[in-house]
Amino acid sequence: MKRLPEPAVAATFLAIVILAGALAWQADKTSRLAQGLASLRSSLTETNAALAEIANAASSTAASTQATISELSRRETQLSSTPSSSDVLQHAVAAVTPAVVSIVESKEVPKLQVTYENPFGNDPNFQGFGIRVPVYQQVGTTTQQVSAGTGFFVTSNGYIVTNKHVVPDANATYTVLLADGVQKSGTVVWRSPNEDLAIVKIAGTGYATVPLGDSSTLKLGESVFAVGNALGQYNNSVSVGVVS
Repeated sequence: MKRLPEPAVAATFLAIVILAGALAWQADKTSRLAQGLASLRSSLTETNAALAEIANAASSTAASTQATISELSRRETQLSSTPSSSDVLQHAVAAVTPAVVSIVESKEVPKLQVTYENPFGNDPNFQGFGIRVPVYQQVGTTTQQVSAGTGFFVTSNGYIVTNKHVVPDANATYTVLLADGVQKSGTVVWRSPNEDLAIVKIAGTGYATVPLGDSSTLKLGESVFAVGNALGQYNNSVSVGVVS
């Protein structure tokens, strides 16, 4: 058998070593590439999951924001359609005022005439000094307004609830002044023996009325108002306060 020359054998061995090294390097490179691709796929999967979570959160936030906007819009609409406390008060006063009346008490009082006389009469020792004092003498009677108060219609045929201290005198006459300025003669038909209440009747029908409420339902701090003849001078004045 013919042997190869030693240089040829060395060259062949070297080629085999180089080829084996190249194949090993290629295999290592292929393995590293495969590992990189696997890591990239894992990263993409995690990224897609994170993106999906972000999308869900964004969708939930958008829905929550839309719900909040809708609720704010609903509240704004409700507030704009709800009358203010001032509007409610004005409406209530306008509804009650036509039924509120003023009641004026008039009495026959002495009509006096003043004259100036010497306080010592005809005593001659005190004449000529010019001393005079006023002396009042009754020369008849006159009708005079002595007080005024408030009441309100509870029936359309002229029954008015008021306070007993507004109509205390059985010998006095009472004039009822309506909200439209009309004056009517009033008759006291009932005075409570225990409470500060009385009922006055005037002729006529078709009067505006105020329904009686239930005081047992009142609560502390509730807003209230009063319409009346303050001090007998200010017709249909309005006072605002709270239950206390």
